[in-house]
Amino acid sequence: MPLVTSCVKPISTTLVLVIMLFGQIGCREEQGVIIPGRQAFGPPSETQAGLFRVDATPAQRFPKYADRSGLLRYIAGSAWAELTPTRFRSLNFAFGPDGVGECYVSSISGFVDAGLSNVNRWRGQMNLGPMTGAELAALPKKPFAGEESPFVKLDGTFTGMNASGERPGYRMLAMLMTRGCEAYSVKMVGPKSLVEREEGDFLAFCETLDILPDPNADPYIQQKVGPFEFLRPCEWEYYLPESDAVVRRPVGFKIGPNGETLCKFGIIVDGGRSLTDVVNGWRETKGVEPLTEDEVIALPAAVLLGTQGREMEITINGKTFVGIVSELRSEGHEPMTILVTLEGPQEVVADERMMFRTFASSLRLGPVSGASGGSAPHP
Repeated sequence: MPLVTSCVKPISTTLVLVIMLFGQIGCREEQGVIIPGRQAFGPPSETQAGLFRVDATPAQRFPKYADRSGLLRYIAGSAWAELTPTRFRSLNFAFGPDGVGECYVSSISGFVDAGLSNVNRWRGQMNLGPMTGAELAALPKKPFAGEESPFVKLDGTFTGMNASGERPGYRMLAMLMTRGCEAYSVKMVGPKSLVEREEGDFLAFCETLDILPDPNADPYIQQKVGPFEFLRPCEWEYYLPESDAVVRRPVGFKIGPNGETLCKFGIIVDGGRSLTDVVNGWRETKGVEPLTEDEVIALPAAVLLGTQGREMEITINGKTFVGIVSELRSEGHEPMTILVTLEGPQEVVADERMMFRTFASSLRLGPVSGASGGSAPHP
């Protein structure tokens, strides 16, 4: 079979982040990127910086949505008919009588739960109940675009995608994986006997799929957690840090090959902490002398959540701690002391400093109620 090179358009969809502080909130992103190794990037473009409007429509927030092309190389099944890519299908095929079977690749936002929410949505399309994270981890692994992916095989009554009414006796095959900001899923759906016949070609297609990096893609991804919108560097892996009695932490990232460098965004909502209190609290934990109020005011200025704060840095024994703290007063919100920290090996923190400042300056606070990032159909 010939090797086909196809220029396609990466398509985004919806993340769901369950955050104890804010409840279940939908998150969307603009574009993804595959980054071959560590690179140094500058701050976002003016176009990116202008995306942060809480009341913006999806078209306004994502003006380049589906406009960029990346390259996918693949070997399709011998009996598959290639269809025109659609908004949510980067590669699109039909097979079987009257094209009743479907196989397609989608480019979606990076997973925060190892893809569990996506898999459970697929199970819902087959009228099956959800599975646990442990059950997902126990699934057999198969090659998918150079990675090892959980191999999902579901039998049931299909009601998803463009299906009109229920379709009993169907089978779904699916896999997923993440690279940088971007995640990819592949699905095959059709009558069980037909999908059984095509399973070998499906697995061969997944194994031969080659996803080439887009050198023009932005190194940031726009995301939303609770009422907070921000630009996340693609190489930063989202996690939910622990909160405590003083600081609530709705957003955190693990950085570097071992995830040993941590970035955390926190909120103090009791209104009783000044910038000097926070800075000296940090300094106390590091065993260094406190600063006077005048010395805190003299620290370098830094933007956090649209307000001007102060940035402090401490390096001890090859480890660097950077903290930015500011005070936020906004109509409709209680006064808050807000802070963001970056801590890890000195050389990693030095490499990530620009990304850290970009994340801090890009943070925006939306309405407390009804703060949804919008939704779009899921592939």
